[in-house]
Amino acid sequence: MNEVKSPFNDGIPSDARELAEKKAFIMSRESIVNNLVSDNARECWISLKLNPFKNESEDVSAVGHAAEKVIMSDEFKSDRWTLMPIGSAYTTAEKEDILTKDFVSRIGLGFLVMLICLIIFARSVSGVIVPFIETLLGIGTVFGFTSLINIPADGDMMSLPVLLGMALSIGYALHYINAFKMLFRQTGKRKGPCTCRNKGCNKGRPCI
Repeated sequence: MNEVKSPFNDGIPSDARELAEKKAFIMSRESIVNNLVSDNARECWISLKLNPFKNESEDVSAVGHAAEKVIMSDEFKSDRWTLMPIGSAYTTAEKEDILTKDFVSRIGLGFLVMLICLIIFARSVSGVIVPFIETLLGIGTVFGFTSLINIPADGDMMSLPVLLGMALSIGYALHYINAFKMLFRQTGKRKGPCTCRNKGCNKGRPCI
């Protein structure tokens, strides 16, 4: 009957005689020689058993970025071996790197397009600055409440509230512009009727 044995259940011995016995035991297995261990015992496969993740969503990313540093470092490069990155942790880290670069470029381009649109359609300093500040405050509020209620940030969805915030600010500004144009055509005045509650006040208020 075949039996599965591990020569290092009790750890790797430090005694030379015990090491020689372990070596003889391994080399006596024909299925291992020249498959896992060379016949001169100078080369072998190394299999590492990794500990399970405590928090997979966080640990996978941390392990992947740590592996990236090892793979990219000149310290671990050699002509004697080649490091081949594999596994979900490394691919997750690569995905996050690509999404981060893509997120920054798209958001930066979106803000640029937003400012150009506001400058063209609003044609006023306040019409550009106010929607821009409104966008920043709206995005900050969304991310702030997300963090407050402990919702983890998903890289795939982070761009959505940013783009929606920019679209909202532009739409809000354009609605005000259209309302001003409509009232200006109807009344010919740049200021609407006074809405102050103080009696006797005849100050007009801006339509926008």
